[in-house]
Amino acid sequence: MKDILVISASFRCDKQGFTVDEPVWSRVDEAIDCVFEYGGSVTLTSASTDIDIPDRYREFDRIVIEANVERYRFIVFPQEEIVAGKFNYREWWQPGDLPYQGTEEFNDHPWDTRTVCTDIAIAKAFFKDFFDHKGLTDFIIENTLWCGDNPRTRERALNIGQFANP
Repeated sequence: MKDILVISASFRCDKQGFTVDEPVWSRVDEAIDCVFEYGGSVTLTSASTDIDIPDRYREFDRIVIEANVERYRFIVFPQEEIVAGKFNYREWWQPGDLPYQGTEEFNDHPWDTRTVCTDIAIAKAFFKDFFDHKGLTDFIIENTLWCGDNPRTRERALNIGQFANP
């Protein structure tokens, strides 16, 4: 077995989406730029190949950007956070104790605007960290909130630390 990364990207423009095993960082960086500019999604998955079954792999952790133009949500799907058969996730919240200001739609679902980010440098820092370590690190976990019970509950955001560079 071999640990690998897999990137999947889809864009809301004329650019063709793709899935690639073992991408180079420049491919990931370009995909993030494109979804930030046009909308779409980028997923980076840590996986392990299985020698007995060619062209197949077992997924572990994954990180996702769901983007509207110049606005995105950053979501983390850790393999360990499967509770009662349900796949739970973590998400980025704006630091601080901002009051509720409404919702914004991503993929036809309303989300609290405090989970929406406009700084592409934050997404790139998370993706680069995941890319360099081939999986989740404390940096990503400490800057996101677990959303297993109710992803839109503000109380979950009160314990998040200020975003800091890795």
